[in-house]
Amino acid sequence: MKKMLMMVALILGVSAMAEDAATGAMATMKKEAKKVEEKMVDVKEDVKKEAEKAGEKLEAAKDKVEEKMADTKKDVKAETKKAEEKVEAVKDDTQKSADTVKKDVKKAGKKAKKVVKKVETKVEEKAEVVTDKVETKN
Repeated sequence: MKKMLMMVALILGVSAMAEDAATGAMATMKKEAKKVEEKMVDVKEDVKKEAEKAGEKLEAAKDKVEEKMADTKKDVKAETKKAEEKVEAVKDDTQKSADTVKKDVKKAGKKAKKVVKKVETKVEEKAEVVTDKVETKN
């Protein structure tokens, strides 16, 4: 019986130790789970902060792109306006040149008519002189 009592005591002791170990393990697991949860909260906050920073950077980049696009549009408009002004200046110069050429052609035409009349007059005068000479010889 003594042996039995010892066995029972041993079993109860082992059982108590196992229960203590299980309780300790559970407490340790709960502590570790709590630590993990706390770390997850920290990580979530860090991720949230990083996402906000990324969003701010994205907004800043978007604003810069919009500013550059606006500047580019202004530059394009200015260059287009300059080009149109050059085209208008060339049109004006071309029109002036065409008008000058037309005037010169008209003047040349008038001079040519005068020269033709003078030549006709001289030819007629010479023809009369030749006719008079021929008539006087006859």
